[in-house]
Amino acid sequence: MTATATSADILDDIRGGPHWKVVIRPQSFEQERIPTLDACLTAVEDSQVWLRGWSYPYLGENLERGKDWIASCVEAFEERREYWRFFQSGLFVHYFSFWEDRPSWRSEAEERYRKWGLAADGFSPNGFLDVGNALHTITEIFEFMHASWPQARLGHGTKPPWSGSACTRSGIAPSRQHSPR
Repeated sequence: MTATATSADILDDIRGGPHWKVVIRPQSFEQERIPTLDACLTAVEDSQVWLRGWSYPYLGENLERGKDWIASCVEAFEERREYWRFFQSGLFVHYFSFWEDRPSWRSEAEERYRKWGLAADGFSPNGFLDVGNALHTITEIFEFMHASWPQARLGHGTKPPWSGSACTRSGIAPSRQHSPR
């Protein structure tokens, strides 16, 4: 991609390779659950998760605004490509490439196969998923989901309205900030 890549270009690039797709949504649809786009931005800013030097989700300088959504995309280093959109309805959609989908990680996987004697008969892995990285990513997703529902005023009471939410405990509301601010 080039420095002039649009968000659509970055999204197409992400979808063209191994990637994560995260969809977080309330159980019921309400068009303006979050009253303003500024409130959407505040909800994302206040709910960002910082576990390893890069926030989830990453809020770049190129914030886009639509009629009822905000979005951000980034293409950084050789491995980091992501695009997310947060709607006033509370829907959050996030696409991001596997960190492992870069030349240095692929060569590391090939080296591991050779070292462990698995590269017999010319076998070469076409990719891999680092389990530790995947666990961090899943943790970030659930932490963001857990922190964002009260910030966006999505819940009534202490139980978030997310579909299939497995990250809450009955009667306990999240209270900690995830941002290093």
